[in-house]
Amino acid sequence: MVQQRSEMVQQRSEISHIEQLLTGPKSSPTPSTLGRTAVQVLEASQNWIRLQGTGDAVLQHQVAAGLAAFRTERSLVQAFTPHLQRLVQRASDALGIPLVLVNTETHAYFKDPHGGAASAPDMLVTHPAFYRWKCGNDDANFSGPGYLFGEGASWCLRDCWEVIIEWKTSMGSDHCGALGEAIEYARRKSYVFKNEENVAADVQGRQFTRLMLCDHKGFHLVLCHGGQAVRCVFGEWIDPGSVQALVDFFSRGFQTESLNRAWVDAIKLLCGQLNLVVIDPCQQEPSCFLGSGGCGRVFRVCEGFHGGEQCALKVGLGDVACSQIREEWSKYEEFSSDFGDAREAVISVSKHFEASDRTFA
Repeated sequence: MVQQRSEMVQQRSEISHIEQLLTGPKSSPTPSTLGRTAVQVLEASQNWIRLQGTGDAVLQHQVAAGLAAFRTERSLVQAFTPHLQRLVQRASDALGIPLVLVNTETHAYFKDPHGGAASAPDMLVTHPAFYRWKCGNDDANFSGPGYLFGEGASWCLRDCWEVIIEWKTSMGSDHCGALGEAIEYARRKSYVFKNEENVAADVQGRQFTRLMLCDHKGFHLVLCHGGQAVRCVFGEWIDPGSVQALVDFFSRGFQTESLNRAWVDAIKLLCGQLNLVVIDPCQQEPSCFLGSGGCGRVFRVCEGFHGGEQCALKVGLGDVACSQIREEWSKYEEFSSDFGDAREAVISVSKHFEASDRTFA
């Protein structure tokens, strides 16, 4: 009986989401409605789970108790950032790829498919290639050692963003509204806009979204698929095993989903083969992302080491994309022979696809 009820609730939720994708823009449900529906579905399917672990806690009791003194969300985020930085670094080390924690709370970059205003999640965990450095005066007032401020480098790169983090000073007993706000980001991320139909993208990366909802007491780790919450693990900062739970979530998710880092893998592979380094965003070079099209994405890199000669790296996924890039390369070579040294205009392309089954270019 419980299983039938769970399936019925899940089906109604999925049908509602599919109808919105097919019929076009409609107003989104309220955050409370989204959150309440998600909790019902997750509880019925036994995917609303209290963390039970062993090992280190993120915070000791005394430190955690002090967080209640922060009365504003910004000051709480500022105080907690060093703890999250350490966790993200551990996840980065485990994966062998760079991950950064970016404060995005003053920069609205999450587009609304219904024509409303863009929204700004509080933080973003991502590869450095996929965010844009941006630090306003208000950001500077809440900065600290190694703090990064900015936004997603481009909306088309949302299939590469790792974890979206939303903060509240206190969710209290009614967490549905806060949960609904977080889920709305997953809904927006999974929506396919009309002008994106011919843009190179990792569809699976858009569909899976990892959310982290936090307050002064603890966290909710939420996995969404297609804008629907499918699993949530929640706990407190003082819980045993909370360190490993968060590191795993940043690096591997819940291991129930297939984390496809196709663009990250391509960049890592090509930079290794061509002795290139992705340029870290900063005030002088706010973003290393240069643009995208139907067959690939272009990133600013430098040769050998940071500070080396800069060039552009075009990355494509799959045989079709690489065939198109071959044609582009031939045209650039013709251009170079006709007009002399065209190095500044030429997009650097790896030729290793001839010896690889899985093709990047």
